[in-house]
Amino acid sequence: MKKIILILIIILSIIACSSIEIIDKPVIYGNFHSECSIRNVEYYGNYNIGKDSVEMYFIRKEKVFLYTYTYVFDNIEYIFNKDTTYIDKEIYHYNLDQFKNILIKKNNLPRDTTIFKITNNMYCTWECFDEMYKIYVTSK
Repeated sequence: MKKIILILIIILSIIACSSIEIIDKPVIYGNFHSECSIRNVEYYGNYNIGKDSVEMYFIRKEKVFLYTYTYVFDNIEYIFNKDTTYIDKEIYHYNLDQFKNILIKKNNLPRDTTIFKITNNMYCTWECFDEMYKIYVTSK
């Protein structure tokens, strides 16, 4: 009997020490991805949206032609194009209110193409932007 009472006291003390946090509004987590290209430049964007912050990762990949060289082997001519790839990377961190303000400002840009400039050097598709805008601006 003493063991049962001791177990009940331990359970009650554990329950009394624990707490449950109730949040008024649900927090929406998300991961969005955008890919687009302009001529020989490709743009990749990844948007990780967490509980209280947003991380935006951008990569710009540009293939640049350098020169052509030719080899002749057994009377067969082989032509090779030498090129290289330049990669730029940008990372941004915002809180949710800053991110929401960025979305509101960018939504006022003209939609004459399928992509737009989200930073000074990086592009995003309107399709990806609209998904984020719908969830984080119009639903709240």
